[in-house]
Amino acid sequence: MHHFQQTIQRLTQKLQQLLKQQEQVMKEQNKLKSLLAQKEENSKALAEKIVTLEQQNAILKIAAGSMNDAEKKLFEKRINLYIKDLEKAIVQLSV
Repeated sequence: MHHFQQTIQRLTQKLQQLLKQQEQVMKEQNKLKSLLAQKEENSKALAEKIVTLEQQNAILKIAAGSMNDAEKKLFEKRINLYIKDLEKAIVQLSV
């Protein structure tokens, strides 16, 4: 009977140890999820900054008159997309 109690005690200790390890893993997982969310937010902000800088660069090239034909066509496409987006917004507002 004594051997049976020792076995149960060892199993209980191991179970408690596993529960502590699980808790630590869960804390680490939550920490990593938070860090990932922060990094994704930073990445999104940097991507938006890149788009803004590219637009400013295109405007500066136009102002300086230093765009080649391919760049002019690309810029015209962007402008046309902006115009279409504005037209859609106006239509939605007027409804």
